[in-house]
Amino acid sequence: MHLEPGPSGALKWMLYAAHALAVLAALVSSLPWWGKSLLAGAIFGHLRYSSWRHLQEPACSGLLYEADRGWRLGLNSGAWLAVQVLSSSVVTPWFVVLHLQTGAGRRAWLIVRDSLPSEDFRRLRVYLRLQVAQSGDPLT
Repeated sequence: MHLEPGPSGALKWMLYAAHALAVLAALVSSLPWWGKSLLAGAIFGHLRYSSWRHLQEPACSGLLYEADRGWRLGLNSGAWLAVQVLSSSVVTPWFVVLHLQTGAGRRAWLIVRDSLPSEDFRRLRVYLRLQVAQSGDPLT
């Protein structure tokens, strides 16, 4: 199984909506006008940072599973890093949060449903569920 997630429109809109609600909450608060302005500016700064961090080119280019070699994570440099998918990974119908153990430590990777073709996302979910069923460790 070879997966190459792309950008997620759903993640982008959720990020914008959450920040818009935070700005709205700041504006209707009982803070003085200068406090509201500072808080709204900080929220917009965070939106800019979050957009850069989560919506631009991902740090990982793909995920590969081979029966003989296990899971490997594709890096943008073109290298493949051997990883272990941890049982703390979260699998839902809308997103998957992969908790990965590498030689250098742990990483987490959010894969939203619309970042993969629907069949690939379904296969990933099913495979992760089957892997947990075989290992006996509960996957959240």
